[in-house]
Amino acid sequence: MKHLFVLLALAALCLQSHAQQIEIKTETITCTDLEDHDGNPYGSGSLFKLSARGSANLSMSVDSLRRPTVWNLAGRATYGHLDNHGQARTLYPDQMLNAGVNLTHIRPLRGRWSLIAMAGVGLYTTIDELAWRDLLVNAGLAFAYTVNPNLTVGVGAALTNTYGAPMILPIPYLRWNYSGRFELNVNMIGIASVSGAMKIDDRLKLNLDLIEIESLSAVRRMNHKTYVVGMTGIKSAIRPEWFIGRSSVSLSVGMEWNRSLRSTKRGWSGFFRTFNRNNRRTFNPAPDVSLSYSYKFK
Repeated sequence: MKHLFVLLALAALCLQSHAQQIEIKTETITCTDLEDHDGNPYGSGSLFKLSARGSANLSMSVDSLRRPTVWNLAGRATYGHLDNHGQARTLYPDQMLNAGVNLTHIRPLRGRWSLIAMAGVGLYTTIDELAWRDLLVNAGLAFAYTVNPNLTVGVGAALTNTYGAPMILPIPYLRWNYSGRFELNVNMIGIASVSGAMKIDDRLKLNLDLIEIESLSAVRRMNHKTYVVGMTGIKSAIRPEWFIGRSSVSLSVGMEWNRSLRSTKRGWSGFFRTFNRNNRRTFNPAPDVSLSYSYKFK
């Protein structure tokens, strides 16, 4: 079980002396039909995911204006088992593995501006085709402006070789949050998420994930050609969270409104084809249940 070794390696990384938090999560999406945009059937499928992630502040300091300078190391591994049936089983892989490590640096600039720089490496592959050529690199640079303590906006660019030749893509940056007994968070850092929460007491919080977007991708070889398979899911859920000391356990119950699959040849042309709806198949909405455990070291 090669994917388990990757997950265990990530967990070991998180348990170093600088570790801040780790999380382990399982998720199940029930079986539903797969169709194209015209409603033509392509079989059906369900999804099981197992993921682990962790972060560690390697160093952190605050200037006279209480603006932080941070070096952060984060790792994440996600294994996905696609139990597809019919034509979907022949079109897409049944197992996908995404694992990577990212180093992020945040430092204040003049006025309310901050610099955010990131670089990382990841493995995006199918379980039966693990190879060094599936290692992908990524980097990003963004400038963020703090409008007020609750709102930060900015813009940047990301470098990736997912589709072979390196390409630079624009990335938005938006973070808004309100905290108290009632919480509201809006994040748009590459992809969007909107969530709210209500603190019941010191041991229980009721979370409402209005929009949560997650993705899996893999480099795949078929008929002596290389393809990039991508899966993106959009869901909403109610997620009660229980706190026990430094640990927390959360149970999420909701709906996966849109889970789409696409497969394109690796290259510039394949990248632009990802925006073509004719190249995308979508599963009908399905119930989604997940269970997660997290531990904060500090």
